[in-house]
Amino acid sequence: MNSKDKENQENSDELFESLFKNALTRTRAPAADEARIRAALHAEWKQAVGRRRWRRLTIGLAAAASVVLAIFVYNGVFNDPTSQMPSLMVASVVKQSGRIMAGTGGTQEATQQLQAGDRLMSGSVITTAYDARLAMRWLEGESIRLDENTRLKLISETDIELLSGRIYIDSHADDRVPGGKGKLAVNTPFGRVQPLGTRYMTSLTGGSVIVSVRQGSVAITGNNEESIAEVGQQLIISSKGNVSLAPIAVFGENWQWIEEISPGFTLDDRSLADFLDWVSRESGHSLEYGSAAAETLARDTVMHGAVDLQPMRALELMLQTSDLVAEVHAGVIKIDTE
Repeated sequence: MNSKDKENQENSDELFESLFKNALTRTRAPAADEARIRAALHAEWKQAVGRRRWRRLTIGLAAAASVVLAIFVYNGVFNDPTSQMPSLMVASVVKQSGRIMAGTGGTQEATQQLQAGDRLMSGSVITTAYDARLAMRWLEGESIRLDENTRLKLISETDIELLSGRIYIDSHADDRVPGGKGKLAVNTPFGRVQPLGTRYMTSLTGGSVIVSVRQGSVAITGNNEESIAEVGQQLIISSKGNVSLAPIAVFGENWQWIEEISPGFTLDDRSLADFLDWVSRESGHSLEYGSAAAETLARDTVMHGAVDLQPMRALELMLQTSDLVAEVHAGVIKIDTE
């Protein structure tokens, strides 16, 4: 290294020391992360020395440091700083009610209350309070709902971990494709729940995991064993490893909380038939048309606006403005002309 390079090295070291000393007064990054950032910024400086004036480079480095520090503040809330895996944006908040907190799960973690539109990173731990619920949109399009008193960790693009409480997942996979698998799996102390193109609910409470299947099927693997639950079945695995199956209705009281946190439906340039399909999917009721005329009218009726009501209540109000009527009985919504 010649004298000029040595002088530049000493000046850059002083610059970095000044930048990090002044910028990190709020939240200091972990030592290992800081070292990596110093190295990255220094490499950028060396590359730019030959083509930029020192004054312009100083301004650029200061801006870069500000961006990096802003990321640290953001990650301090939503990411686990002890994780060796790079953090990725995996979900976004669609709708929330009550107090929903996001943090890293540590004993001295920084937390932030979530609002609609917030983005969530892998490593985040989401906690819903009493009488609070959350609807999220996953990276691949899955819809995830959290019931009250629930804790959920976002592990990666393909895995989440249910720590306590109850969640519902609509994989948005095509249920008509045999063997089609959803990408998002739920990890529990009793096994890993892998969807097979489905909509299902997973509860972790009282020393047991309970998986209730509304559509499709799920596979639960643990202790080198696999159990399958089909539509209309509830699979229970106890803390002792005992497995049992029981029938369960795919609509009604057990699923009511999911409708209460439904993200709603955008009507713009969608048909009434699309809206009815949404009601069916959200409520668990099957949809039937009483006549070809009723189905044609539903498909030809174009709607505008948005609906942010519980699906069955939205159905009641929307049909008041059409020439169709609905009869709901034994889990079936039957649509016909007046």
